Amino acid sequence: MRTPNQLLKNAPELEKHPAVQELIEQFEETRDLLVDAEQRIEQKATRLKHLEELVTQIRAGIHDELKKDEEAERFKETPRIDFKEAVKNLQRYINDYLRDYKIWM
Repeated sequence: MRTPNQLLKNAPELEKHPAVQELIEQFEETRDLLVDAEQRIEQKATRLKHLEELVTQIRAGIHDELKKDEEAERFKETPRIDFKEAVKNLQRYINDYLRDYKIWM
């Protein structure tokens, strides 16, 4: 996209016209709003990426713990999983993760 200065470089006298100055101001305000909107979109996309990663890690962790408990029950070689303690650990992990990535819920 060309800027107003680029458009008016062959006719600099138009830049002094009040209506053209008003258009230039509106262009700059609109451009600033666009930049702000793009930054907000990028922040939300980053937040979504972190939340997707968190869910992926939680799902993998749950799968692993259930498999360990199943094996402990079947083979009786290791103690079964203390799910109450596992849930507490998961809660701490989620809280730490959200704090680290500055995601406030």
